[in-house]
Parts: sequence; C-alpha cells; structure tokens
Amino acid sequence: MNYINNISVDTLETNINTVVSEKTTVKQDLVKEDQIGECLKFKKTKRYDVNKIADVWKITFYTIPTTLKCFRLHIKKVSFEDQKRYEATYGDFDDKVKWRNCILEITSSENKRFDVQRRHFLQTNDLQNGVMENIIIDQERNGNTTSVLHEESPDQWLVVKNLLLMRDCNTGDVVVFSRVPSEPLMNDIEDALVEFGESGPINGTRACEGFVKAWVKVG
Repeated sequence: MNYINNISVDTLETNINTVVSEKTTVKQDLVKEDQIGECLKFKKTKRYDVNKIADVWKITFYTIPTTLKCFRLHIKKVSFEDQKRYEATYGDFDDKVKWRNCILEITSSENKRFDVQRRHFLQTNDLQNGVMENIIIDQERNGNTTSVLHEESPDQWLVVKNLLLMRDCNTGDVVVFSRVPSEPLMNDIEDALVEFGESGPINGTRACEGFVKAWVKVG
C-alpha cells in the first residue's frame, strides 16, 4: 500500500527529516533512567497509549518555522521477533541502542534513497510519559554492511482522539498529525494542543490546506 501521495522521494525525506531530525545532536547515551530529564521542553500530560500511535498519519498543523509540504507517515509496532532480528543485523552501537525498548518504527513505502537504506525507530524505557528517542540508522545499499547511527534528541508524543502530537524536546516546536483519512477542524486541533500542555496564542501553520499561517489561541 502506498502511504505517500503526490510527493517525491527527496521531498518526503526532507519533510520527515525536518520534523524529526532538525535538532541538536546529543552526544550521550540514548537510554537513561530519567527520560523526562532529557526532554528540556517536557510538559506533563495524561498517560499516552503506545498502541494508538501505530497507524497512518498525515501532517495537519505545525509550529516549526520551516515550511513543510503535505506528507504522510506510517508508524508501526515492532515485534519481539523484529527486535531480535534488528539487533542481529545492526548490533547495539556500543550499547547505545536498547532494541527491547525500540517499540515503534516510522516508515513509508517511498522514504528511501537509492544509495542508503534508512530505518527510523522510536525508543523508550518508560511507557507513561510519552518521551521517545529517535534511533535513525543508515546502511549503504552497495554491499557495504557498515551501519551509521544518527544520535538525536528525543520527542514527546501524545494521541488525542484522531490527532497525534509531537513536541521537539529541544526547541518546543509542535507538530500535529491527523489519523488518515480524518480531517480535523481547527477547534479539534486547539483542544488537542491544550491537552498537550500548550497555552496560547500559538503561531502555527495548517498543513495540506495551502500552508496558511494561523494564530491558534489555546488555554
């Protein structure tokens, strides 16, 4: 099934990297006892349900200053068998990756390049606070078995009804995705932002609707 409509491979990769990869590199172990301590912009919310995150999502609103085009993400749960297989394939990068804690994978049918195979996992050791690290692994397709791990700061996630919210732990920027094929109203987005701990007004942009700038007053 094609999860990306009318978007080139390069454009898709640029958008995904902007949402989840445009942050300061964290030169420390990816798993710590206190993940909230890693999330500088953490805001207390209700407990999140990891099972609700696994779905197909479309970007619908964001506060990132960079313009993002309309795109979709497919997030799926990682099985125990897959965790063992990935550990055997990629290793643990000097114990920086805890495969038993890599519970979700972000994929699409087109998010790949001809020269590099990219895998993007979400890792957490706490299923209550919604903070998950980005584990991004690149492997060359030319027969080279060397894998490269991109160490990045975590994000905070929450599902509110048919909306998936993600907060960059370093910048505090928020991205809102809607569950495909739902089309949320602005009031739905505002209510979800309140549950996510945001207070307004927030200067953000509606995605997939002509990229119109909008002031969102919440709280």
